[in-house]
Amino acid sequence: MLELLFELPKGIEPQAISESEAASLIMAMVPKGGTVEDFNVIEETHPVRFRLLVKLEEEPDSLSATAVPTRGKKKRGRLIERLRKRRE
Repeated sequence: MLELLFELPKGIEPQAISESEAASLIMAMVPKGGTVEDFNVIEETHPVRFRLLVKLEEEPDSLSATAVPTRGKKKRGRLIERLRKRRE
């Protein structure tokens, strides 16, 4: 999850923009591969701020490739061979 806080440029009031303009602004803030989960208006601040929650998609191929090192198997194999030699 990614939380984005942003505000409109000076001179633009939140009530003055149309729904299509607001939607295009929100979609411009969403990073590639993300989906909008929640959108809130924080009216207590001046200027008004917006909070956007974005769910990022993770690529399973890249995660599995980095999670399992290939060298670990060789070291473990050598360790097992040394332990077997010690027992003999």
